[in-house]
Amino acid sequence: MSALDTEKKTKGASVEADGQAELSEAIETLLKTVGDKFQNMSKDILTQSM
Repeated sequence: MSALDTEKKTKGASVEADGQAELSEAIETLLKTVGDKFQNMSKDILTQSM
């Protein structure tokens, strides 16, 4: 295994880690958005039912 192979493997791993970080960030944002929308909806429902 040459130094170049090692470098390629390391690069691939860091790209993968970056991708996973981006993915979890996207999921977090999505969940927050859905959470906010759901909160607003339940507020509306509560207001209407009173």
